[in-house]
Amino acid sequence: MTNTCEAFFMDDPRKAYEHIDKHAVVVDSYGSSAFGHDLYVWDEGYRDLLYCPVCDAYILKQKSEYHGMEDDDYYSDYFPVSGSREAEELNLYFNGYTIEQKFPRRYLMKTNRMFSWSLHPKEGPDGETSVPESTPEDDTASST
Repeated sequence: MTNTCEAFFMDDPRKAYEHIDKHAVVVDSYGSSAFGHDLYVWDEGYRDLLYCPVCDAYILKQKSEYHGMEDDDYYSDYFPVSGSREAEELNLYFNGYTIEQKFPRRYLMKTNRMFSWSLHPKEGPDGETSVPESTPEDDTASST
């Protein structure tokens, strides 16, 4: 049986990120492109496979950067995966944009210093249908 990192079961996306940031380590780097397409969104980026030893679970991280006129924006997506095989399949079939649209489970998003769950309802990490959660900070930030 494959484990899913406990971060993906947390209600608060900031706490989920803190768990991943504290415990997960890079076990494989896939670079910025593979199979003829980019593994990021916007101007530059990369994908890494992370391993959380606390949960004995794997996470595919997609890091993207948008080069703005004055400031750059940074985007990171964290996808729960069963291991390197699923990560490599995602790299094969999905570029940076399509993985965000087609990933079948809830995933964590970090945009600059704001955290949220994937924006559209999909199956949660354990198969249930989930409604994305947001933190009060996200609600405040999106209303400005």
